[in-house]
Amino acid sequence: MGVTSRHRLGVLPTIGDRVDIGCNVCILGPVTIGPDAIIGAGAVAIQDVPAGATVVGFPAHVVGQPSAPSSHN
Repeated sequence: MGVTSRHRLGVLPTIGDRVDIGCNVCILGPVTIGPDAIIGAGAVAIQDVPAGATVVGFPAHVVGQPSAPSSHN
């Protein structure tokens, strides 16, 4: 019987670069946390978190998204 990595089976979360994770956060299952995301303290992430989003709560929900760069000259 061969050994298979749990990550290859898709049961572990994937955390992007520069992610801030607060105290007592639970990230459950094969979710992806996008780069530059912020997960508030005590949040329970059970779905993917978009890049740059701020999520809080149980279940975690988006409360902030990065704004598009301004095109003012």
